Amino acid sequence: MSNRHGNSRSRRARRVIVVGITALASLASALGTDFGLSGIEGFGASGYSPMYMSGANLLAFNFGDCGLAPVSAPQHFWLARKYDVPAFSWFRLEAIAQGNPSRGVTTVLDLLWYDDSGRDFDVKTLPLDRHFRVAECASMRSAARSNCALRCRTGPTSCAKT
Repeated sequence: MSNRHGNSRSRRARRVIVVGITALASLASALGTDFGLSGIEGFGASGYSPMYMSGANLLAFNFGDCGLAPVSAPQHFWLARKYDVPAFSWFRLEAIAQGNPSRGVTTVLDLLWYDDSGRDFDVKTLPLDRHFRVAECASMRSAARSNCALRCRTGPTSCAKT
């Protein structure tokens, strides 16, 4: 059984990244400023949410009814360059390298925002666990790039294992 609310929640972080960053990049390109919006607290770390809420296959973790969906986007390149976080570039490069269109369809934005700072990034340098406040989601893994991970969040679906 599908729940339209579960589907929307599972893809919310990716939509915020895609729409928000596209708007900020457009403002900066057209007007020469984003009016400080890229400086909003937490915005620079928004690229971590899809990274931690996906498995080694880079698809969204299946919280009950959300189904598998790609979470990498060209906007990860923009985030990597803007905030100097090679992990975001690595995440997008990995999705593209997997070669499966459902895991990272390349677009013209990949070309425009391409950032190879993540090419030699070692994902094992990232913490295994991450808690996202406000959304109250947590991701806990026993190893980097592991399909065996436990992700928890508050709400009707509390914990599940990939």
